[in-house]
Amino acid sequence: MTTLAHETLVEHQIMEHIKDALRLSLDAKAWPAAQERKLASVRFMAESFERHFLRLLELEEKDGYMSADCERVPELAAKKTALRSEHSEFRQQLEETLRALQSIGENEAGRFEALCRSLQSLLERIDSHDAEEIKLLEQALLAKPG
Repeated sequence: MTTLAHETLVEHQIMEHIKDALRLSLDAKAWPAAQERKLASVRFMAESFERHFLRLLELEEKDGYMSADCERVPELAAKKTALRSEHSEFRQQLEETLRALQSIGENEAGRFEALCRSLQSLLERIDSHDAEEIKLLEQALLAKPG
């Protein structure tokens, strides 16, 4: 396994742990007096998720499969382009959600719960996206060049 492949694998493993921790924070049942602690926990985990997620996207786009394996199989180019455009959507949604989390006030429990649902939905989309990336990599690695 190359150094880059190993680094990407380790980053994906770290991301799974961070996604699990973020999901735990999002799913926590907080009575009104504990809502502020839940908000702090969700903010912390969402910020951690963002840092690692952006690092992983950078690895994939600049050094990883998006610049290497798929290029040797031209018929996969459209799928690669679609997956890469999803990266931009994820970046934008994550940035908007984190900005909203930072600006949320004490008496906005409904808005906070909506943001939690939005983050949960984003995590589900990212899980589906990751599965599609794995399929693409398998196709690229198993295909005959040319």
